[in-house]
Amino acid sequence: SRAQLAPSLNLINELALSRAQLLRPDLSDIFRPTRGVTRDQVTLPVCRNAAAPGQPDLLYTTLLEEPTVSSPQASCYVPRYRLGVEDVVGGQQVRVRLEPEAQGGRLTVHLAAYADPAIGLAARAARPLEAPLAVELRYPRAIGAQTIWDSWAFQEIAGETGGFQAVLHVDALALPQLHLALQTAGTTLVVRRAIAYAAPVGSQPSGPRAPRVARRPYLPSARGLVTSEDLQRLPTDDSPPYNPRQDDPRQDDPPAPEPTYEELFDSRSSAIEDVLACSFPASYSYIFQDGPQAGGQSLALRPFTRQWQGRQHSYYQDPARPWRFFYLPDAFKIARQEAAPRAPTIKITTAAGDKVTMSYAAAPYTDAARLADAARQLADAIPPGTRLPDGVRGPTFELLATAKASFRLALPQAGGAGGPLAERPNVGLDLNNPAKGLPGGIYDSITMPLDDFLPVYDALCTDQRHDGANTLLLGEVSVTLGDTPLPPIPFVARLNDLVGELFSYAEDELPSAERPDLLGVRATLTNAIESPVRIDRLAATLHRSDDLGTEVRATIRDEALQPLSLPITLAPGAQLRLIATPESPVGGAGPLDAVFDLTGAAAQPDPALVLDAILGTGVTASRAMPVAVKLPRAVFGNSADLGGALYAVSVRFAGRGQYGEDLDIDLAADTTDELSGTASSSIITRTATLYMPARAFLLRQPDAWSYAFGVTLRRAQGEVAGESGARTGTSFWPKVV
Repeated sequence: SRAQLAPSLNLINELALSRAQLLRPDLSDIFRPTRGVTRDQVTLPVCRNAAAPGQPDLLYTTLLEEPTVSSPQASCYVPRYRLGVEDVVGGQQVRVRLEPEAQGGRLTVHLAAYADPAIGLAARAARPLEAPLAVELRYPRAIGAQTIWDSWAFQEIAGETGGFQAVLHVDALALPQLHLALQTAGTTLVVRRAIAYAAPVGSQPSGPRAPRVARRPYLPSARGLVTSEDLQRLPTDDSPPYNPRQDDPRQDDPPAPEPTYEELFDSRSSAIEDVLACSFPASYSYIFQDGPQAGGQSLALRPFTRQWQGRQHSYYQDPARPWRFFYLPDAFKIARQEAAPRAPTIKITTAAGDKVTMSYAAAPYTDAARLADAARQLADAIPPGTRLPDGVRGPTFELLATAKASFRLALPQAGGAGGPLAERPNVGLDLNNPAKGLPGGIYDSITMPLDDFLPVYDALCTDQRHDGANTLLLGEVSVTLGDTPLPPIPFVARLNDLVGELFSYAEDELPSAERPDLLGVRATLTNAIESPVRIDRLAATLHRSDDLGTEVRATIRDEALQPLSLPITLAPGAQLRLIATPESPVGGAGPLDAVFDLTGAAAQPDPALVLDAILGTGVTASRAMPVAVKLPRAVFGNSADLGGALYAVSVRFAGRGQYGEDLDIDLAADTTDELSGTASSSIITRTATLYMPARAFLLRQPDAWSYAFGVTLRRAQGEVAGESGARTGTSFWPKVV
């Protein structure tokens, strides 16, 4: 039988990414692409508090604009919750009851909604914002001397006047544990929801720019005056008369009229929660209506050790639910995002100067085969006669939640040397902490000069099969549980070994109108990542929906019912259409589902495609290169030249300004030479500082120092396009013939 795995196993989804707001507010929404829409397209409440996206709790103290454009003054707010109270003779009681029921016990908690005091008065004219709720009872447990955290999720949530009520059902075996948890200091009730809203992200022109006015050609004579011959060459239209300042190419263009702008908004989500103290003394008998519990109850977990592939792994059993085991992950790996394209959760942005910042999220990874083997080895740890819940056939596994962990990272250095492991004190590190209710992980950012970052990106792109350990980006998570030190959990940061799905998947059951003679499933696998995916082997099983006991092996063929020819490489967005039919009869009744074994599929990371997916917009990190543009002064003013006397030379370096803009260098007869500081030197030198973008260096392109140029010659008879092309080097003599 299969090991039943927690839904968060090896998955980091959109809500998990918003967890970075709780652990590292400065990484809020960094992995999401920004898609701005105008105000009339906004359907979510608008939050104008700039700090709220980075600190979700500030949403409690912020009034949000209603999305209705016709009534922009209307507002709403995020309500808070507290334990409800009721008046009784002699005082008040909290509205919490633990009662017996036929199969165990029921905990009912009533919660009251209220506006945060910071907006108490303003909230009277605002609407409370409704959002789906999740409620958990979080309580401490012990492994030796170490405290870890566990939780129960309430199964029923129903609205009521002024708030809502939540109900938790437990079986008879777990009822004493719940009773004890409610009396243990540190137990809390967590009310969690994900709030969707819109935030301003910039603006765009609301109308087209006014057209630029064309300038007359610059036609001074050799003496710097306009002659009668010059005037004859001027256009005979109704253009304004010649203006030496306006028409001089060395003067700036007149400023264009400023356009009007309209705001742009992007959707955001924040996971926010109220954490309420929920522990009570035994004297609160009105709460504990399940009666006194037998002594000897404990919230401690029972440790087990089992071997897998030559390594010892620890598991921790819940005595009240003995089929339930906690475990630690095999590794932490850089994750893929859930939304297509499922790019790595890495974002490269610009810091001050030539520095770049790499922000990343890593998710816990566990080999499912290891847990399947542990399920077989731990089956006899469940006491005989234990009544298992519906759908449970043996050991189940949940990631251990603990805050007693630390993260160390070693950055590769130039020349292939590996740096020392160094503590990352400000990292957002969490092992599936149920107080947050989302898959745990590592959230971190590294800022360094571009030159220092080059070997880091090289390490991300390495293949561990061909590179020594010193060239890799290494790390480890140290966990302390009780009195027994545990081996560190490795951190893996390689583009060919990420956590997350490679494919999006769709299936239709057979028989169908097109295939009336076939029983099975027609499936489509779509490459949902930014790089190609190679499939070397592919297997599948079929089973009736929600009944793994009917599972049988499947034969996989292509759409033409021909055997699948492997290996297959799928480009990004490419699809593989398959037909899976059972090798033997499938028992039971109901629709069929297919499960594909994708362990034979692997990403073939393309460093360029990955970089395009993770490079933030407007990244200006670059290397500066001074280029000396040189010309003999004697080339100017010779009326015998073909096309007339040369009066100015303009060199344009496309896209090589500090912010990606074009860079222009103009030279004329009276240009001051930078080397001598005079306007009479035989050679004119002007230096242009070109900024070479980071992308070429990160990809180790051989032409990283190459730049494009174009030369314009301004002669007596008009402008002439000169040479253009691409070149390298720090000294440039433009051709003037």
